[in-house]
Amino acid sequence: MSKVVGLEIGLTNTKFVIGNKTKSKFELSDYRIIKNPEGMHDYEGHLNVSEAAPKIAQAVKELGGTRKKCYLTITSPKSIIRNRLFPFVSKKELDAMVSLEADQFLPYDANSFYIDYRILGIQETADQKSLNVMVVAVPKDIIDEQVALVEKCNMRVACVNVFVDSVHSYCGLHKDTSTGNALVVDVGYEHLRLIAFGEYEYFANITSENAIRSFEDFYFEQYNIPADALNDYLFKGIELPSDIVKKFKEDDHQRDFASLSFNSGTFDQENQNEEDGRESQFVIDYAPITNEIKKMIGFYKSRKYGNTVDQILLCGGGAYAKGLRQAISDEFGIKTMSMTYPGQENNKDSLLLTTAIGGVIRG
Repeated sequence: MSKVVGLEIGLTNTKFVIGNKTKSKFELSDYRIIKNPEGMHDYEGHLNVSEAAPKIAQAVKELGGTRKKCYLTITSPKSIIRNRLFPFVSKKELDAMVSLEADQFLPYDANSFYIDYRILGIQETADQKSLNVMVVAVPKDIIDEQVALVEKCNMRVACVNVFVDSVHSYCGLHKDTSTGNALVVDVGYEHLRLIAFGEYEYFANITSENAIRSFEDFYFEQYNIPADALNDYLFKGIELPSDIVKKFKEDDHQRDFASLSFNSGTFDQENQNEEDGRESQFVIDYAPITNEIKKMIGFYKSRKYGNTVDQILLCGGGAYAKGLRQAISDEFGIKTMSMTYPGQENNKDSLLLTTAIGGVIRG
């Protein structure tokens, strides 16, 4: 076994994992989740290597990642991904077909992109075979910046993958092989990402701003609930302070608005704790997230006649928000799982490591 590093640089956090790799398997030894400094990305999404390097280099040194092979995952909204069906041909012929196809869908000069592909499966009919291929294109400057960061932090780039490809590889640890179609829901701080895969094909991915930050903004603006208090409730199981609950409950206008709002909080007025005199329990309505999932499932059904999503897989730092998994399961009646790393089911951090580990597995 050889010790290797997986790295994914997100908008909010950078995820760094180290462990042993053999072929398509990875055994996690240790990890770091690093809060990105202000100014690490500019408004166009470009990376400031000088801002990003110090904390990552420190983690590399502490965990023994110096000069190790690094499997880098690129998370960028500028990545372009398409699923295409190609004839069953040789690699040389497929290379040429992919290049020609990319020329058709790229918004500008193909020479400005790194283009690659992955064969996800073989589709067979009575008289022919076809290849289900995921074609990926990423602007060269985006990849070059992140490769420069890896090298500045004293690691060696072994492979570069995109977010969707790394997620697909990680799914193999959780995806039920008896059901073909899975929807991955990555609940981040800034964004909600939804990626749908068929049994042997990539379908689509969408990004929404209905993520944790939008909940913070809404509950502060409408009900003056501080972000720290809301996050303590969502992720630490700490009930909201009684003064906040009381104010929310007594404000008739806000309470009426809450009952109608698409992402409001409500109170279970029958569930009072008479012994300690605490106020009614505050409950988050996850409609903004479930509505996005509903749209993606509807889109999938409209394009894949007779098919639906069989399994929902949750990842990202927001995936363990209080009651979220149950809310999704109840809403859709679909098997819903959190993609924790095997053996670390009680370690909520592992939901943040999906793409860093998936990039290593992908190889």
